[in-house]
Amino acid sequence: MQLTSPAFRPLLLNTLSYYSNFIFLGLVSASLGPALPYLAENTQSSIEAISILFAARSFGYLLGALGGGRLYDSIPGHRLMIISLIIMAVALWFTPLAKTLILLAIIMMLVGATESVVDIGGNTLLIWLHREKVGPFMNGLHFSFGIGAFLIPLIIDASRRYFGSPAQAFYLLALLVIPLMMSLWLRPTPQNRSQNLESTERQPQDIWLIILFASFFFFYAGTEISYGNWVYTYALEQNLATEQGAALINSLFWGAFTLGRLFGIPIAFRFKVKQIISSNIILGLLVVFILALFPQSVPLLWLGSILFGIAIASTFPCMMSFAQEHIHMEGRITGFFFTGVSIGAMLIPWLIGQFFERYSPSAMMVIILLALLLTGLIFWLILKRQAKTKNLLLPNQ
Repeated sequence: MQLTSPAFRPLLLNTLSYYSNFIFLGLVSASLGPALPYLAENTQSSIEAISILFAARSFGYLLGALGGGRLYDSIPGHRLMIISLIIMAVALWFTPLAKTLILLAIIMMLVGATESVVDIGGNTLLIWLHREKVGPFMNGLHFSFGIGAFLIPLIIDASRRYFGSPAQAFYLLALLVIPLMMSLWLRPTPQNRSQNLESTERQPQDIWLIILFASFFFFYAGTEISYGNWVYTYALEQNLATEQGAALINSLFWGAFTLGRLFGIPIAFRFKVKQIISSNIILGLLVVFILALFPQSVPLLWLGSILFGIAIASTFPCMMSFAQEHIHMEGRITGFFFTGVSIGAMLIPWLIGQFFERYSPSAMMVIILLALLLTGLIFWLILKRQAKTKNLLLPNQ
């Protein structure tokens, strides 16, 4: 289909709407890390105690993943995303107003649940929209997420410097929901064409392969979220940067992450996704190993944050595209994958929080290194399983 053809216009408008929502999702998802010291002060909590917010938001994300995926198979996806955005806006508005840790944890659960529904929706609907040609568009979708994640530390730092606290940044996020809802309201929801197939036309799903994919997303998401949300506090506690410097390091990671996803779009045309994923994991392991080995090096933290962001950037969208080649990507399957994402994003950052203050901030890099090692191991198992069960898989497009 030519880019200038009339049939491409609705595809383009829907795609741009999902991209806009993922920029916003990146803003929200990466907001907790740079705002963590402020939220700890606002609720009079220690760093160890405030780390429960990662678990609370991820638990909410888990609840959203468990139910959200199935909902996309039964009701219009855009309507579901709009409802989620409204709830998210309310929760974000009240985030700086919460003065107790319990209340803030409940708010973070709501944010996490709605994040999950929007996240699943963007990925699922984009696959239904572009089907076998989704690869470059999927990288573009997650590139959009990276834009938001890159900007939010700078926005929070500007709010802190000009208004005295990050509170105004959360109010801004809540107001941004309005144009996003309009973009979805005006566009039709893509349909899952596999639902129209007769049962005899559908090839069976490989349950164990699906479980391995979900396990991969568990460890990968824990790695990505842990670095993005903890590197700001890590730089401060290790005396490697000032508040402004730590915010810049945080933004450099997400900026490099965004750049890596931009590069991932043309790379996806030239290389097989399994080659890209393997290279990402190997480079990521090398970078984190060096950072763990030299925890007091300021130049290595700056450089390593950039390289690690680039290294892992395209892993998630490439893995979603890889799954699309071998599995019927129904809403419930995407929801199952994001259940793995939510549990990993809940447990691994929380685990870092328990070791961070009690033992040493250096534990952050060690735990991320171990999580990434397990990510690589599970990917190897996926390739082995996929090779043994080709008769159960969908043919490559």
